[in-house]
Amino acid sequence: MKYVFQSGFAQDIEGMLRFKESLGHRAESYLSNLRQFDRFCAESYPGTCQLTKAMADDFSAGVDGTPRSPGCLKAVRELGKYLASAGRDAYVIPAGFTRQPKADAPYPITDEELRRFFAATDRLESSRNNRLLEYMVPVMFRLQFACGMRPQEARRLRCTDLDFLKNTIYISEGKKHKDRLLAVRPEIMEMCRKYDCIAERLRPGRTYFFPSVNDAPYGAQSVTAVFHKCWDAAGNTVSGRPCTPYDLRHAYASRVLMGWAEQGKDLDACIPYLSTYMGHERFQDTYYYVHLLPQRLSMMGFMGVSGIVPEVEEDAEK
Repeated sequence: MKYVFQSGFAQDIEGMLRFKESLGHRAESYLSNLRQFDRFCAESYPGTCQLTKAMADDFSAGVDGTPRSPGCLKAVRELGKYLASAGRDAYVIPAGFTRQPKADAPYPITDEELRRFFAATDRLESSRNNRLLEYMVPVMFRLQFACGMRPQEARRLRCTDLDFLKNTIYISEGKKHKDRLLAVRPEIMEMCRKYDCIAERLRPGRTYFFPSVNDAPYGAQSVTAVFHKCWDAAGNTVSGRPCTPYDLRHAYASRVLMGWAEQGKDLDACIPYLSTYMGHERFQDTYYYVHLLPQRLSMMGFMGVSGIVPEVEEDAEK
């Protein structure tokens, strides 16, 4: 059942969502957080249609001492910006309050852990609910690792996104809504083609390459759950935080950089290509992986101070 907004901001929220969609954004990314804000306003500020600082502060404080998530605050900030752009007197939450907490460092998956993990995906038992699962999981995770995809990019692939003649995969609606075309190694595309033949027999006419039982994209929680199931079945142990599907993307980037380093390539010249392939918004996001690599790579010339730290003018030091 579609949620019906009930607060004094109901029409404004609907208008903002339509506006975001017209710009190419996914309205679904705001829905959950705006529902929380709508319920809060309907209960605590019934009938109010002016977004004030007091209201925003009250909402951000959360419930029972638990602050709202950065995603909630970002959604309300976007609503404030939308109202202000329409000439309304609206408070806009400062950008600093919506920053995401610093992410944990990626887990450095070893080659042996990868070998055991993929072997475990090949041993995955069939599922009564999803007959395709035992064929889908080994391909989905191998594809993600081989191409450095984000987990959501892999699971949202449509059948039409793969071109088996040109060995390319089209990524639509990536992070920051950026599309890109990936050139994929022939052996990886052949793996995908064989899976596609099996999937077409079991699920003819499906829309998504890796579908759920109702032909929606395979769910994010399901991807995480089956990843951990295979990781544990592989006998891989991790101290501290658990390994996640996203760490396959980190493993891809690290191995590409190490390969270039071992070949003596100019990483300053190569990293922009890797950045584009992985769909990074900035080159700095790709350079982030360098500090995760072994010491011999961090000591190479391109990591010198002159390469990454701009010279400071004498006046600027004062």
